[in-house]
Amino acid sequence: MVWTSQAGRYEGSRIRNNIIEDIHNISGGDGPYGNGVSIWGSGSVRVENNKIYRCAYTAVRNNAGHDILVIGNDCRGFGEKAMYAEFGAKRATFRDNKIFDAGGGIALANAEGGTDIGVVTGNTVANLRETHPDSEFGPSMFWMTGILAEKNCEIAGNNIVGPAWIGVMLGGYRENLRAEGNNILGADYGVAFATGLRVGDGVIARNKITGSRKAAVVAMAGARVLEGDVLAAGGRSYPRLRVERNVVG
Repeated sequence: MVWTSQAGRYEGSRIRNNIIEDIHNISGGDGPYGNGVSIWGSGSVRVENNKIYRCAYTAVRNNAGHDILVIGNDCRGFGEKAMYAEFGAKRATFRDNKIFDAGGGIALANAEGGTDIGVVTGNTVANLRETHPDSEFGPSMFWMTGILAEKNCEIAGNNIVGPAWIGVMLGGYRENLRAEGNNILGADYGVAFATGLRVGDGVIARNKITGSRKAAVVAMAGARVLEGDVLAAGGRSYPRLRVERNVVG
């Protein structure tokens, strides 16, 4: 646990080359405990090249941390999403991590709470499964989603291998989000995106979407999938969303 009393304050810890395993949640709550690495408010922390196995909740949870780098970790067996940047996290980076056997992959969530700017590149997310570590962890939390982001994020060059509900989700108010050059195999829906009156810009480009069981690219209203595949012949277009050069197999 790397916590500071003031969000964004420089802390500078380096958590490297550790084996972290069998982390339970005996203190309760919906996320503060049961994580392999927990960061609150700290600035400029690196979580790098660790093996993190079998945690009740997540491998790495960044709550309000600034400039946190999560790089090259091998992660297996989690009751919730394996990695989070949430509730005011700024400039989060998730790069070259391997995630297997979790309720979800990587989420940069709670933009309404200040989460802003992120990069998610070169990660592998595979073998997601439906889990319910607490009563709220259902469709509205986007379980079995490989990567979710909401504001000012690039999601590029990741491999997402099913089973999964959604490969990549451009969620929240979809403010300046890019899903580009990802390889998505065996998800019900390859890429999904939020709709609504206040949504911003989004780009879905050059992704390879293979073996989608229901649709390659779909619109969503909250946690409800709207009918129709955007990439199908005559598929509907959406304001402020650019969809181009995706390959479906």
